[in-house]
Amino acid sequence: MSESIKPILRKAIVPAGKVDAIQDATGKILSYVARCTDISERLQYEERVSQLELRDGPTGLANRNLLTERTNQALLQAERYGRNLGMLCIRLDWSDAVSDANAVNDESFKLVAQQLAACVRASDTVARITANEFAVLLPEIEDADHVLLVAVKITHALEQLSDLGVNTSTGVARYPADGLDIHALLRHADEDRRRKAPTRRAGVVPA
Repeated sequence: MSESIKPILRKAIVPAGKVDAIQDATGKILSYVARCTDISERLQYEERVSQLELRDGPTGLANRNLLTERTNQALLQAERYGRNLGMLCIRLDWSDAVSDANAVNDESFKLVAQQLAACVRASDTVARITANEFAVLLPEIEDADHVLLVAVKITHALEQLSDLGVNTSTGVARYPADGLDIHALLRHADEDRRRKAPTRRAGVVPA
């Protein structure tokens, strides 16, 4: 007969700062008792706070803090080993009808996030950096053309969300040609996006 296996419960404890000695009638110490505190809930709370500092709540994507951290790490590697790096900037423009009806909600942004995540490698980072702006870090790319290929792939993927009433525009930047830090790369990618953005159709305005 098979025996059910109970899951192992792991908890973290720390000393409460007091150890009591157990003595017999003659005063001989028989044992010690240490008082400890279960901090599992505190650690879980701290982990949730840490996630909020590095993740966008509605989408679960990286936020600007995490994007900055990962970009700085990738730039160090790129400089050390002579590698290329790419940065994309994606802007969402919602139609008047959608904006007026306040129909832009977390579910809409989740769908966008899912499409973006499906277009990149596991080593890439997709981040939501403002309400309607996303960025994609592409570390360790073999050549500059890879950035353009990903941009085209993302554009086609987001076109599948046209029923949400959103238009998108995408710009690219490359290290080291277009910038040596995250600020320069994001600025260049956004400028590139503005230059290439299609003429907005009637009824579509920046959010």
